[in-house]
Amino acid sequence: MREEKLKELKLGVKKQQSMFSKVLQESEAAVHASYVLSELIAKHSKPFTDGDFIKECLIKAGEFVCPGNVKAFQSISLSRNTVSERVTDLAANLSDQIKAKSFSFESFSIACDESTEISGKAQLSVFLRSCDKNFNIFEELLELMPGTTTGEDIFTCVFGHLQKYNLPSAKLNSVATDGAPSMTGKNKDFVALLRKKLSEIHGSNIHHMHCIIHQEVLCTKVINMENVLSYIKKVINYIRSRGLNQRQFTAFLSELDSEYSGLSYYTKVRWLSCSKILKQFWDLKEDICQFLKTKNQDVSLFYDPIWIQDLSFLVDITKHLTDLNLSLQGKDHIITNMFDIIKAFKCQLVLWEKQLKNEDLTHFPTCSMNKSSLDDTCSYQKYAEKIANLTTEFETRRGLNLRIAGCSEVPSCMAFSTTVPTPYGFFLVTPIPSQGIDLCRVEWGYFVSFPLPDLKTGYWSVGSREL
Repeated sequence: MREEKLKELKLGVKKQQSMFSKVLQESEAAVHASYVLSELIAKHSKPFTDGDFIKECLIKAGEFVCPGNVKAFQSISLSRNTVSERVTDLAANLSDQIKAKSFSFESFSIACDESTEISGKAQLSVFLRSCDKNFNIFEELLELMPGTTTGEDIFTCVFGHLQKYNLPSAKLNSVATDGAPSMTGKNKDFVALLRKKLSEIHGSNIHHMHCIIHQEVLCTKVINMENVLSYIKKVINYIRSRGLNQRQFTAFLSELDSEYSGLSYYTKVRWLSCSKILKQFWDLKEDICQFLKTKNQDVSLFYDPIWIQDLSFLVDITKHLTDLNLSLQGKDHIITNMFDIIKAFKCQLVLWEKQLKNEDLTHFPTCSMNKSSLDDTCSYQKYAEKIANLTTEFETRRGLNLRIAGCSEVPSCMAFSTTVPTPYGFFLVTPIPSQGIDLCRVEWGYFVSFPLPDLKTGYWSVGSREL
């Protein structure tokens, strides 16, 4: 009897312990889910108030998928204040991780980019890339600093945050910036002050590079088709800046069952918006023309074949340039990848110039569409000069950056004149036009280009651990 009673008491204690353990596990899971969802909200730049809506969606989904576990979803805290606290905790944790890892860095570089918010406040973003002795790569947005405009302000903030994160300034290898005077001036700019400080402390120097993406945007200015953009900006501002016109235009498009609900603003600073806006304008040009007629506005350019021809070319070339810009952005890029992308694009420019001279619009679909609508009466040969100017501008700006990076220019096959050597010994003779871009990428795709997660493996396959 005593043994049975003892077993019964032990079983009761175990049940109580398991009950508390289960409650604790459920509570920990709810907190973990709250952190994960808060991280997603922050990463996608959503307002913190969306947490309540997400929780409501989870509960509704749980009622159908797993009715017995709805309480688990209800226990996830996603209120605005909770999400704010979670994001603050995550940011603090990332800062602690950087401080802990900084002692193992063998070398690191920073990239500084200053921009102005819609509200007019200047924001300086500082990005960090580093590696340890085992060639493990670490990338992170180090800090976002408001109100920094002069070179001295930028230097004070950046150097202060290097010390804040325990980053040894002696191991700072290079700095990438835009071309603003506050960054790259002569005496009191950020780079000059940083070099002076490092020279005083360690007697060391750093490499300074003009951001490749910023250079790509500067190259596009050589196209110089302001006659098209100025009128498009005027039309967009006329429609968007007046509330009545905006509402009437939206209703007008709705009546026509248009796939668009309106026009986007053109912003010179946000250069990537240019391609999207031009494509919208091209697709809606007949509708815009009709709407402007109802407002007694001048629409003569819509009937000017030369202006329409310029517009069609600008739509296509900005699309190509936007694709290039996007391919250079994002994480996990190393210089060899970017070198390949740039060289492939320069090769494509030579190909496009040759095609335009021969009235081949294979890679310019909007131009081809416009030419077909005009019964092939217009010529696009004149735009070959625009492409040639763009090629020259790319060569001029890229050469400086590649020399600083320690790379050398490799002569191109100049876009498939007769034969193209490949790394495998094949020779491709006069490809069909539609394959030209792919072959450009093949030609410049055999450099040592590893995705960043595989960079360590790729390096040891071609280099020595003793170097």
